[in-house]
Amino acid sequence: YPYRGYLDALASHNLGQPLNASTYKDMTLYKFVGLCQEGAANVLPAVLDHIMHPIIQDNHFATEVM
Repeated sequence: YPYRGYLDALASHNLGQPLNASTYKDMTLYKFVGLCQEGAANVLPAVLDHIMHPIIQDNHFATEVM
């Protein structure tokens, strides 16, 4: 899913609101709330794919550090 905003659009359509995340020193917490199991079941595979197979390039690290 290399398109910017894909997860938020998918979550908004299936869950009624966009995804949210909180970053801490040692972890990032991804939060999503839905009204039904079907909506969560539609969003979860895409969220897990983003977490397990991120598309990260070297220049992304430079912007996070600076």
